[in-house]
Amino acid sequence: MDVAEDSSLSAEVDAFDLSDKFFPPSAFLPSNIKLRLYDICSPFPEELLGKYDVVHFRLFLTLSTSKLGQMLENAIKLLS
Repeated sequence: MDVAEDSSLSAEVDAFDLSDKFFPPSAFLPSNIKLRLYDICSPFPEELLGKYDVVHFRLFLTLSTSKLGQMLENAIKLLS
């Protein structure tokens, strides 16, 4: 939210998670944040590939290392 709220950046932020359980209510979000349900271990849709300048990972400590390679490969494909 800090990045989205920083007016000097004029950033659009897409956030992906397996569950919306911890998504904040949309009324509290800046208009330039989109929260999406998605499994980073699955390939992303074509329209998202190469769209992003930054990909940031958080809270992946519970995943097995066998999925780490697929996660990184999918994340790299998101970068422009």
